[in-house]
Amino acid sequence: MGRQPISEVHDDIKLNKHLREEYYLTFFKDSLDGKQPGLGNIILYSEVSAQEVMDVFRSPVVGFADYTVVVIDTRAFENGGTLTIDIETGRADADGYFYLVDGDDDLPTTERVTKDMVLARTWLEPNETGQLTYHFEQGQFFKLGATGCNYRSEKGNTNAFKARIFVEDN
Repeated sequence: MGRQPISEVHDDIKLNKHLREEYYLTFFKDSLDGKQPGLGNIILYSEVSAQEVMDVFRSPVVGFADYTVVVIDTRAFENGGTLTIDIETGRADADGYFYLVDGDDDLPTTERVTKDMVLARTWLEPNETGQLTYHFEQGQFFKLGATGCNYRSEKGNTNAFKARIFVEDN
């Protein structure tokens, strides 16, 4: 239903009983609502407008894309904002493609991805940093897709990435 390692809970929440109770109540409600907090789904709102995700991607074995997907919920930002994703890749061999799409859209599965297929995109080599930004008019769901580069790495090569995902209010 959800996962939250204690090491990732902010110190102010750990030390303040009222904040800790409020945090766990929100966590349990999100779990019961099927939002799967801590399992690759990010929920942002004014009190928690930034979160980090650490995961892996791999070069496709078959086809052109084998995605690790992070669902980002910005519905709490009713008046919109700017979604920013700072990405850092690990030092393993695989290069990475990172795509941001609307939550209702599919991530691209063709060899050539054009600008009109995604909201934002970037390509990163190992040990590199990059950024995706997208301005939205009202809160919505987004998908961040990470996949390895199918022609610069061996099939099935993996790499890690860390993404800091945050929203600035309009």
